[in-house]
Amino acid sequence: MKLPTTATCLLFTFSLGACMLHAEEDGGAKAYEAASALQAARKYPEAEKAAQALVETRTTTLGAEDRETLRARLLLAESVFFQIKDAEAEKQMRALLPLLTKVFGAEGRETLRCQSELTAIISTQGRPAEADGEFRSLIVTETRVLGAEDPETLKSRRRLAFALHRQKKLAEAEAECRQVLPLTVRVFGADMETLRLRGLLAQVLTSEDKLAEAEEEYRQVLPLGTRLLGAEDRQTLHERGAFARVLAAEDKLQEAEDEYRQVLPLCERVLGFEDKLTLSTAASLALVLRNRDKDAEEEALLRRIIPARARVLGTEHRTTLLNRLDLADAMRAQKKQAEAEQELRALLPDMARVLGAENADTVLCQAALLSSLYSQQKYREAEETSRLFIPVAQKVLGPEDKTTLRARFHFAVVLSELGKHEEAEKECREVLALRQRVDGPESQMTLSIIDFLAMILVRQHRADEAEKMARDLAATWTRLLGPEAVWTLSARSTQALALFETGRKDEGEKALRTVLALQEKHPGPTDESTLATRHHLLRMLTESGRTDEAEKECRDLLATHLQLNGPEHSDTLDCQKGLALILNKQEKYEEEAEILQRLLPIVTRHLGAEAPDTLGIREQRAATLIWLDHPGEAEKDLRILLPLRERASGPAHRQTLSVCYNLALALENQGKTLEALPYARRVMEDRGKTLGPDDATTQKARRMVERLTKKDAKA
Repeated sequence: MKLPTTATCLLFTFSLGACMLHAEEDGGAKAYEAASALQAARKYPEAEKAAQALVETRTTTLGAEDRETLRARLLLAESVFFQIKDAEAEKQMRALLPLLTKVFGAEGRETLRCQSELTAIISTQGRPAEADGEFRSLIVTETRVLGAEDPETLKSRRRLAFALHRQKKLAEAEAECRQVLPLTVRVFGADMETLRLRGLLAQVLTSEDKLAEAEEEYRQVLPLGTRLLGAEDRQTLHERGAFARVLAAEDKLQEAEDEYRQVLPLCERVLGFEDKLTLSTAASLALVLRNRDKDAEEEALLRRIIPARARVLGTEHRTTLLNRLDLADAMRAQKKQAEAEQELRALLPDMARVLGAENADTVLCQAALLSSLYSQQKYREAEETSRLFIPVAQKVLGPEDKTTLRARFHFAVVLSELGKHEEAEKECREVLALRQRVDGPESQMTLSIIDFLAMILVRQHRADEAEKMARDLAATWTRLLGPEAVWTLSARSTQALALFETGRKDEGEKALRTVLALQEKHPGPTDESTLATRHHLLRMLTESGRTDEAEKECRDLLATHLQLNGPEHSDTLDCQKGLALILNKQEKYEEEAEILQRLLPIVTRHLGAEAPDTLGIREQRAATLIWLDHPGEAEKDLRILLPLRERASGPAHRQTLSVCYNLALALENQGKTLEALPYARRVMEDRGKTLGPDDATTQKARRMVERLTKKDAKA
């Protein structure tokens, strides 16, 4: 037997090694293909694990700078990149890029691909302007080296459009998307890259407020995404949520609500309720529910969202705080004003601490609290809060911002309710001028301010001015909406009251009854504007001395307000004050005193001890107690009242002197002659100086002084 030579042995060894190397390369290629397939299937964690194992194997067998090792490292970095682990992906790609440049060259496909993905990370990390320049340079190179329709070139162009969108260069972003779209469709077909580009185009169109085009684009995107990814894939669910937002922005609220109601359970089942996308979808649905006046459903949904936000983001995260503000708004919309106020008072310090006292969201929270106080007729507190809030709102939101203007208008209403009509008029006229400039002279808000301004003039006994203003307003509403529209009838009601106050009583009452008959048909007998007209009618009947008719109307109106608004609503309180006045004219003093006794603590709490209405009720009650021969109780009220009247009106004002006269009378009826005499003299002297000796009250005071002096002399 012939033994093999040395050369034969060497040749065999070399051949065996080559076969083993070929087998290793073949196994490595299959491992690379398997990892790539996982990435294409969007199984990124599994792709990352497979790529990591391949990198380790190839580094050991082939070396760290071998071409196949570098390709495996690029696959690994991409798998990390697609999981949106940007910091880790950027670190890997920055380390890899110099090696790719060294091995494949600066214009090698792998180098250019790594550079494109690294630049995309820069864009998503809040540096889109930097990415913009990088992409433009890269696309020129890719077009020259790889070709205009190469997949890598097209991906870079899509990423450039994304960077443009992030910079709010919307027209450029749209143009780039539209230019590259037909090329992408031709090269990729109905594939993921086409889906990504169309989804980006839909986002850009939404940002441009081209909502109809965005809707149409989403209608192309959604079937493609469902086919490629599945109905329950995160990206599909995200696109459906974006589509629903477009529908909501187009005011297609029913369609938007339906879409959200289909998507939310899928998100919750697939991702869990505390997932970012699920919570975002739920919050968007809550907003649609608000816009559809489904406030109870909105509240219930927000009560689920807020604890989840707090667990995921923290109790003091901005999004959590804003959801709490939304909750308060939902409660206010349901007239749960006390609950809303409680929530807003708890929320406001948190927002001020976290976001800053002059942050716009904090200011909106303050505005909501102010509105809640206003709606609860807490006028004294609302006045104090308004004086602090309005300068801040003007600074932070701007003097012409709608929230600022709304707060100023409410402030004018509060001032008028507190009897500060001159200041209310000044504030109202300033707001009116701003509204006319911002919204136009014939907007609903502008015209409603004019209606209220006319009422302020009536309250200041400037009925002629008020009548002309209301007449012009009614003519404008008639031209815009027709003679029987709700706003037209409201203006006609104000005009009728002003007409009555000018002395044309029969004409004013007839006009008012015509309006009331129309309002009871539409908008209905319990509508706010209809009830306001009934208050005007009650005023006319009372001032005309038709007390029996007035009493019946007042009792009916009071029952309606108690049923609709409860015992402490301002309209209910106004009815009770009106009824007390009617009973006084009818000399039904016992019932009058009972009503005034119930009213006084409520009105004091709502308006403050020095508000004109509070002072008026206290004075009326004291006078009634004198008539009922309870001078001791009357004296207590009048001694509380006198310093308040002096501070509010001045020591020589007729209302102050009226209190002095009644106090003197109460003291006289108790036999306290010496105490009564100074008050009677004060009325006689001060009234005589201002109104002359023939004034009726001056003469009554003189007779009282004479009577008291005689009693004192006898004593």
